Amino acid sequence: MVFFFNRKEENLEFPKEVEISGKKFEIEVTFHKKRSSSCSIKQGNVLNFRLSSYLSKKQKEEHFKELFDKISKKALKISDKIVVRSVEDAMESGSFVFSGELYYLEYSKNRGVKLVDNNFIINFHTSYELIEKHIIKLLVQRYHLRLKNYVDFLNSQTYNFKIGGFELKNLNSKWGHCTYDNRVMLNLKLLNAPKDVLDYVIMHELAHIRYKNHSALFWHEVSRFCPNYRRVRKYLKENPPQIYKLVENG
Repeated sequence: MVFFFNRKEENLEFPKEVEISGKKFEIEVTFHKKRSSSCSIKQGNVLNFRLSSYLSKKQKEEHFKELFDKISKKALKISDKIVVRSVEDAMESGSFVFSGELYYLEYSKNRGVKLVDNNFIINFHTSYELIEKHIIKLLVQRYHLRLKNYVDFLNSQTYNFKIGGFELKNLNSKWGHCTYDNRVMLNLKLLNAPKDVLDYVIMHELAHIRYKNHSALFWHEVSRFCPNYRRVRKYLKENPPQIYKLVENG
């Protein structure tokens, strides 16, 4: 790879842009007072490098080259629109949408996976399985209180039942659950569903506080505050939300 350098940082030169398999990418390099270096893809055509200012000139060059080798492989797979369905897709695209927020995935020499603002900082050698495990854990931590407060708000505006507790989990088999001691559990993926879908599932689980079954009385209770529940149930069945949502670049 031949670079044409045109900017300097303490006598260290970096390229302004690079062409990878016929596609041009801009290169941004900034320095930060932290021990690690990281990189990500922004807007589909910008390779963003954040290098540690504590490094020597040689170490900065090494970090940049190592980060570039990693990110350039992912840059080849960037398209204008990517439907992200798995953590592998998210890593390839460099970003994904969750609960209406755009999250970036960045490579770093740091250990493990960390969430800083809306950036997942991921060690180069972390497996997809561990990356997803950490992403799920961090998203649950970030959204647990927000969703609990929303459930409490909807309950106060509708049934006004006494809720025994709240849990947010990533599940494959159900969208929600209400225990016999009235603890409400919701699926993390619902935060990537339309608002009326999320509201319906919450109303459904709250109705189970009164009726621990799916009898006619139960559905009548649901319909009190969700009269269109049949349509919403159909939509949810045909369009199940995922953790990693559509990303539009450009």
